[in-house]
Amino acid sequence: MRTPEQEYDQKIIDLARVTRVMAGGKRMRFRACIVIGDRKGRVGYGVQKGKDVQIAVEKAVRQAL
Repeated sequence: MRTPEQEYDQKIIDLARVTRVMAGGKRMRFRACIVIGDRKGRVGYGVQKGKDVQIAVEKAVRQAL
């Protein structure tokens, strides 16, 4: 049996480093925009931020499902 992540193809549309200036300095995060689909007409997208690239991508994939 296939898990939901295996039956979808995913594509990273945008991956950006986002900087926020705080009183103590700059805080960097990453923003990922992901599109997933099953090539049968079902499509989802997600845009999420995380402290590193992998966390941002995982969060965006969960949102896209």
